[in-house]
Amino acid sequence: MDKPPVDMLCVGVGAGSGVAADDIVAAVLAVCGGAPVAVLATLDRKVSAPAFVEAAEALGAVLVGYPADRLAAVTVPNPEGGVESAVGTPSVAEAAAMLAANGGPLVLTKRVTNGVTAAVCIGGTATGSIGGTAASARSVSESVE
Repeated sequence: MDKPPVDMLCVGVGAGSGVAADDIVAAVLAVCGGAPVAVLATLDRKVSAPAFVEAAEALGAVLVGYPADRLAAVTVPNPEGGVESAVGTPSVAEAAAMLAANGGPLVLTKRVTNGVTAAVCIGGTATGSIGGTAASARSVSESVE
């Protein structure tokens, strides 16, 4: 497999069920500024949540999800016991970003904005993920408005 472009941002996001798309977008913009986001990655059960689908569309990103056991297998700099108790993995944002980046570096560890946790990696192919609103990855608009 070829290496991905170095400017491809993969953002991992973790959030509770009451979060809105605007909150996710705001958290991603807080960590990425105006840089385009290629992949929005999260827990597999969140990829069908309207807030995540709408946020990916607004960001012009592909939405991908990973099962908790796969996220839990990733060594992250900031694991959290409370997250592990709630969803079965000590990390969603950092681990999802790292998986989506397919080995690309974690360039920004998790940051929390309005109850949404986001982390950023560079690189990525988002292989072996569950994406979109059900079982296939969704590509959305290429520009961020």
